[in-house]
Amino acid sequence: MTEQGRKTHYASRPRKCSACGGGRVRDVLYGVPEMGDFARLEQGEAVRGKDIMDVDDPNWVCVDCGASFWRAPGDGLDDLS
Repeated sequence: MTEQGRKTHYASRPRKCSACGGGRVRDVLYGVPEMGDFARLEQGEAVRGKDIMDVDDPNWVCVDCGASFWRAPGDGLDDLS
């Protein structure tokens, strides 16, 4: 975990929220949901984001307190093309 400014960055989804200690940190799904996404949303395994993900949008969110978390820069995913 690293902190840059006011954002908390992780290499992968944190198991517990660093703000409230809750264990319900979920993936944020952006864009048009695919078939498998609907089941994840209905089961509470993920939360729905906006249709278009901006650079500053979080990758994960705590459903208990609303804290947001971001993927650490340089994990290789930014270089996909």
